[in-house]
Amino acid sequence: MTESISGIPGRSILQPILDPSTQLACDLVGMVKSRNSGDPTHRFQIAGLIVFLAGVDKALGLALEILYLTGRVDWKWLAANRSPEPGFVECGRGLTAKLFKIRELGLDLTALGWLVEIRNWYVHECSIYAGYRVNVEWEEPPRAHLRAIGPEVSTSGIPLAGIDAATIKTYSDDLARLLGSLLDQNDWSTAWRRIQQRLSELPADPEPELTRIGPAGAEVIHEIVTALNARFLGDGLSKIL
Repeated sequence: MTESISGIPGRSILQPILDPSTQLACDLVGMVKSRNSGDPTHRFQIAGLIVFLAGVDKALGLALEILYLTGRVDWKWLAANRSPEPGFVECGRGLTAKLFKIRELGLDLTALGWLVEIRNWYVHECSIYAGYRVNVEWEEPPRAHLRAIGPEVSTSGIPLAGIDAATIKTYSDDLARLLGSLLDQNDWSTAWRRIQQRLSELPADPEPELTRIGPAGAEVIHEIVTALNARFLGDGLSKIL
């Protein structure tokens, strides 16, 4: 997005990130014929949920990156001990950490929490258990036994939840509106224009780099551009912020 952003609401920079995953998620959820676990189409629900939350993750990341440009988010937190190349601002945090950070900044999106928990349970839940288990003989009277068992692999099944395409669309619209409002409140467009102006003031066709790229291959060109960004922009654009 390099054109002038004067007067453009914050949600307009977020929706191109969020809308494709929202549409695909709605298409997937719309393929569910029944939420009964005996109907194989119920699997499209978790697929849609994973796709939607991938878009949410990206939208939150972009919002936090823009809030970094406005001075509201610290670079050390944003990069999360990663080292993006000079010239890049990237959020290295996970989805839950992003939601917590947005809440610190004044926007509570915990309504998404139950969707995140369902996704996390399905995506991450896998363990090996070796240890005691209680077994009960249901006689008169019932008798308990403790037996060591394992190792056993335990993983989660496909969750069934009361979510449909309309719910996903509502969540998406609300997220774009609320995140966009947060960006507007922090005057994101002024920070964006300031960076555009400072970029326009950097040297054009600097030497000796310009001469070097002529005969260079792709790998060397990448090294030259990275070094230029380190010299003029720095990590997290620190030299022009």
